Amino acid sequence: MKLPFKKGDHVQYEGKTCLITFVCPDYISVCTQQWPDENTLHGYKQVNVVVHRTYWDTIKPQTSNEAN
Repeated sequence: MKLPFKKGDHVQYEGKTCLITFVCPDYISVCTQQWPDENTLHGYKQVNVVVHRTYWDTIKPQTSNEAN
């Protein structure tokens, strides 16, 4: 099964520019906020929203302004 998104994709979700942080056939996780935090393993904290595949149509790929 080919999935419409991959980890690291920038997308529009609920009017915000977000980052896909996890993908599987049943759901994806979308990072809606991220901020630095020195006291964490990776140096940042995130707010991630789980989006079930039924609602994938509400996620829009982010278009790039860069020339390909």
